[in-house]
Amino acid sequence: MEKFNKIIALLMAIANFAKDIHYNVSGSAAYSKHLFADLLQDDVYDFIDEIKENVFLAAEELPLASGKYLEMAIPLIPEIAEDDKVSFERIRGLIEKTNKALEEIKEAPSRGAGSLLDSISEHLDKCLGLLFLQVRKVSSVNEEFKKEENEGQAERPVDREKAEWTPINREEVANTVKKYEAQNLLVAEDTLDKLSKRLGV
Repeated sequence: MEKFNKIIALLMAIANFAKDIHYNVSGSAAYSKHLFADLLQDDVYDFIDEIKENVFLAAEELPLASGKYLEMAIPLIPEIAEDDKVSFERIRGLIEKTNKALEEIKEAPSRGAGSLLDSISEHLDKCLGLLFLQVRKVSSVNEEFKKEENEGQAERPVDREKAEWTPINREEVANTVKKYEAQNLLVAEDTLDKLSKRLGV
């Protein structure tokens, strides 16, 4: 049962670190990241409860006391980073570690336990997919958009009396938004806020 104790400790580490991210995100997209961090720990404590009941108790064994699992989990919890992207990368590493621990269980003690392990793996795989979008897609698209925007501004004439860039063309902005929507790409919230202000919506 030692491998199942390890799974419980890893799941507790995921849930606690997800809450750390939940309370420490910052920036204009903070609310979305705040909610996303909660999504990462959805169902985790239900899985822990099911392991204790469907694996330990079903085998007429008692799980460890909660304090013991916490002692095992604490060293596994990463440090929260100032950069939210780094924190999301760290929880992704923790989830990948948990998946590897699940793979080490070659034979489940029962059919129900095997189904439970599959459900945990499916949940963690979904989290990894969403983390890929959060860490890779949003940042890369946002950087690409800002690059295009900066290049466009560099070509516009400057009103030297007001010492500021001349207003961006509203139709050009609208067309740019449509382009990204058509490609089904994610655009960071701070970019959307900026576009909304310029369009006056």
